[in-house]
Amino acid sequence: MHDELAELLHREAEAMSAVEARLRTIELLAAAGEQRFISVALDELDDAAERLASLELGRVVTLATAGLDADVSATRLPELLDDDSGRLRGAVERLARAAERLTEARDRAYAVVSSGFDEVTRRLQASD
Repeated sequence: MHDELAELLHREAEAMSAVEARLRTIELLAAAGEQRFISVALDELDDAAERLASLELGRVVTLATAGLDADVSATRLPELLDDDSGRLRGAVERLARAAERLTEARDRAYAVVSSGFDEVTRRLQASD
């Protein structure tokens, strides 16, 4: 059980990294004014986000199968499951770092895209 859950958490961290990479791509495209490629990048972001969501669902199912509350925080898993090997703790730490990077990438991408949207809005208003 510990190894399966640790592997699932590692895959979830990889999926978060993929979403982060797609967000960084969107950020760069928006900053460079390359709107023609943003739709492709958004499709790739959707695919990466769906993969992440499926892994998160897998974690919920795994926790429920183990008799744990599906809403339990990943940081509590090592203590709840007596993680003697430390493998689960390592997976949780990797997941936490990936989640932090993902949040930062999302915030940056949102800031760049929204500022670009504001610029487009100003241009449209000026053309009236």
